[in-house]
Amino acid sequence: MVRKRRKKKKFKTATKLLIICEGDTDAQMIKGMIRNSSIDSHNIDYEILEGKGYFSFDEIFSKNKGLYKIVFYVTDLDRACKLEAEKKRLKANIRLLFKENKFNNVFLSYPEIEVYIAAGINLSVAKNGRKEDIAGELEALGYKKGAGAFKFFNNNNGSNKNAEDILDNGFYINKRNEKIPAYNDECINKNQSNLINFIDYLSYVLLDWYGGHGPVYGRTFV
Repeated sequence: MVRKRRKKKKFKTATKLLIICEGDTDAQMIKGMIRNSSIDSHNIDYEILEGKGYFSFDEIFSKNKGLYKIVFYVTDLDRACKLEAEKKRLKANIRLLFKENKFNNVFLSYPEIEVYIAAGINLSVAKNGRKEDIAGELEALGYKKGAGAFKFFNNNNGSNKNAEDILDNGFYINKRNEKIPAYNDECINKNQSNLINFIDYLSYVLLDWYGGHGPVYGRTFV
C-alpha cells in the first residue's frame, strides 16, 4: 500500500505584508524561501522596483504603507558604496521605513543578491570575491537572473545554513527585532547578506508578536 505523503503544516496569518524588492531575482528568491518555510504566503504581496534604484522606493512605499501592517525592503548595497548620494538616499529610505513601523525591516546584500545565492550553494568565492567573480562562477553552473533563480538555488543544494557559514564578515545594518540597530560603516563594502536572517525575522513579526501570538492574535494551521 502506498502511503500518502502528509503535507507540511504552515502557519496562516491574517497580517498583510508587503515586500519591496529591487528586482525580479530578489522577489523570486524571497518567494522560494517562504515556500520552503512553515509560513503561508497568501497575505504577502510584492512590489518590484525593476532596477530603478533607491530613488524609486519613496514613491512605492508612500503609496502602499497604509495598506499593509508590515513592509520589508530587499535591495543591494553596490550603488551605496560607489556614490555618497546613493548612500544618503538608501539611509533616507531605511529611516522612512523604520519611522513608519519599528517592525518593518530592510535586507541588504553586497555586492548584490547573488552573493547570497553563491554562499547558499557553498561557493567560497562568495566570502570575499568581487561581483564579477561571483557572477562568473554562478554562470558557469548555469545560473541566470530572474524567474529561475530559486530553482537554480534548490537544484544546487542551496541552503541558508551554507550562506550563514560563509557570510560571516559582518553587516552594514542587521535588524533582528523591534530595536533599531546602528549602522556599521566599516562593513558597507564587505560581502554580506542579512537575508540569512529573513525567515527568522519573518516568523518573529508574524508569529511571535505579543507573547507568541503574532499580530493576528491566534494563528491557525493550514
